[in-house]
Amino acid sequence: MFDYSGFKSDPDNVGSVLCWACYSMDPWHLAGIYHTEDDAKKMLEVLGKGYQVSYGSHAKNTDDFIGGL
Repeated sequence: MFDYSGFKSDPDNVGSVLCWACYSMDPWHLAGIYHTEDDAKKMLEVLGKGYQVSYGSHAKNTDDFIGGL
């Protein structure tokens, strides 16, 4: 699904990584995970209205993301 190289493991959620993410809540769409906030915000320009950026935990090989960390 995504390339997890270089992401830190989330110590509170086994099998998850800490990352910046670009996503839409309605409908749910995890567009991408990023190492930096700037990279995630660049994707906002591509995706347009309805998407947001947050730092959080992403469960590998899923579309699950818990933001606001």
